[in-house]
Amino acid sequence: MPLEDRLQAALDRQEVAEFIVTNSMLGDSRKPGDWERYRRRYAERITIDYSSTLKDEVRSIDRETLMPYWKSLVDAFDVTQHRVTNVVVTLDGDTAKSRAYVVSNHRIGQDVWSCGGIYDARPRARCGRGRRLEDHRARLLPAVRNRRSRRVRARPRQCPALAAQVRRLR
Repeated sequence: MPLEDRLQAALDRQEVAEFIVTNSMLGDSRKPGDWERYRRRYAERITIDYSSTLKDEVRSIDRETLMPYWKSLVDAFDVTQHRVTNVVVTLDGDTAKSRAYVVSNHRIGQDVWSCGGIYDARPRARCGRGRRLEDHRARLLPAVRNRRSRRVRARPRQCPALAAQVRRLR
């Protein structure tokens, strides 16, 4: 492979890795405008796979349906933090796939719900309006599955979406 092509591939892999890390930071941010930036990073239709985590089916869903649901989950906590590491990107033409370790903390008061696992994503590469995530798959690792607190179980009355998630995890 010519040097110019190898350099372009390295730049593309770095761009995708930065996209994945920044995406998690935007999802956790409480700054005005960041949630809208996060929302725009997803394709109009996205495949979501939390089947190994929530025993839910893989589904294709409209971004405009998914985002309010995810926002209600994030807003049910005082703070969320997703730490993304070891991002590995593979390229195939204009498509990219990434795999990363993710450890997340979800806090309400002094109580923390923690989990860790592997996120697989497929951001559409080099499209006219920037990258967009098309596929998102989360697999929690059994060793760090969940540490649920009493307050997380008590608070779902304030957020029906969180209540459904907590019920699935019991």
